[in-house]
Amino acid sequence: LDRYNVVLLPDGNYRSVEPAGENKLREWVEGGGTLIACRDAVAWAIAKKIGYAQLRKPAEEKDPPARPYGDLVADRGAQVIGGAIAQVRIDRTHPLAYGYAQSDLAVFRKGAVFLEHTRNPYANPAVYADSPVLSGYLSAGNEALLRGSAAMVCSGQGKGRVIYLTDDPCFRAFWYGTDKVLANAVFFGGLIQAESLERAPKKEEGK
Repeated sequence: LDRYNVVLLPDGNYRSVEPAGENKLREWVEGGGTLIACRDAVAWAIAKKIGYAQLRKPAEEKDPPARPYGDLVADRGAQVIGGAIAQVRIDRTHPLAYGYAQSDLAVFRKGAVFLEHTRNPYANPAVYADSPVLSGYLSAGNEALLRGSAAMVCSGQGKGRVIYLTDDPCFRAFWYGTDKVLANAVFFGGLIQAESLERAPKKEEGK
């Protein structure tokens, strides 16, 4: 990996990556590389302690009410985010937002990866609006999770950077509005000031 300064992990399944590969990627980031993770790759990288952020998860019901067996498929299907248009507010002073003339940005939302706000107030360059759904369907529970959550998080590890994007900025090569986010992450991600990056608490470093 030393020949590269940026690695992009698109949405996908990374269960086949062995521990040796995880360690190499982590060491590459710590040595100064910039990793960009999109959608499900965000959850994978967080789980493997490549960068640092916290996933936002639904609260578990202690004693959920009984439901008819026949409603199981419909209930589960209602929680799937198959494709909706959502609104985020982007910090136009941040390197990931270079070239944007407005703070309101429409993103294509697919999947159920949600991020909490970071402890570092400068590490959330884009946040979902209080009324995030512009078009499409989200269950009430998913809309509550999305509301005010971080759409992008910039994390630091060693000398490197990890940029988490909860949405695919180039979905099927037709969602042009967020193309610049990816371009900025590739070309300017390594220039994001170290003091603005979210880092793991001291007690979690090295685990």
